[in-house]
Amino acid sequence: MFPFPASLNDNVQQFLSLAEAQKILTDLNKILHKTAFNPRASNPCFLLALLASFGSLPLFVSSMVLQDFSDYGRNAGLYIFLSIFGFLVGMMLPYTCFFVLVCVTKSSRRKQLINYIADWNSRGNGVMLSFGGGGTTPRGVTVGSEFGGTYNNFYMAMWDPKGLMFRGYLHVFVHTGVRQQWCSSNNTYYVAPIPLGQVAPIQVVSYQPPPGYALVPMAELQAAGNPPSAPPSYEKAVA
Repeated sequence: MFPFPASLNDNVQQFLSLAEAQKILTDLNKILHKTAFNPRASNPCFLLALLASFGSLPLFVSSMVLQDFSDYGRNAGLYIFLSIFGFLVGMMLPYTCFFVLVCVTKSSRRKQLINYIADWNSRGNGVMLSFGGGGTTPRGVTVGSEFGGTYNNFYMAMWDPKGLMFRGYLHVFVHTGVRQQWCSSNNTYYVAPIPLGQVAPIQVVSYQPPPGYALVPMAELQAAGNPPSAPPSYEKAVA
């Protein structure tokens, strides 16, 4: 599940408000919750499949013991083969149903998430979303990245909820050409996004003394024998 941010930095809020970000994450979390299906052995459905599979073994053994295949004559071997085949099919059927559910829920999750992002990106305001992620496999192979990756890398992070090896991300980026055209069409002032890895320039405002006063260099004060904390003389302070 995506955590909810308490705030967004100034650069992001130029293109995506906090309320919009929270709504997007709420919708995505609903999709993740509806399509959640643990494919691991800890899933109760897997345990039910296991019980159903091995539960058929006593039934098969008892039917083979009680059945008199001599009544089938020459077809006894065929009936034995069909019985064994039916047992194997019945034993594998619960596992087959379980893995079908895994594939269906996985495909449904991918389709719903990608369609949601595609619907958002179709607004044409230049603010685009994409799934990504990255990490290192147990073999030491690096896949994806913190600022890139694909949906497959995002899906890999779902198997690592603690983020020990993989992390999934919802990227927000701005298509400058589309954004400029959208701002022009909607009579909105265009704000250029800050490139990745850069920070907004800090404006330094010089100190302006009040009327009737002037700044005195520290070197001049020290040369006059006045301590740095002492105020300047009246003649030097008055403009």
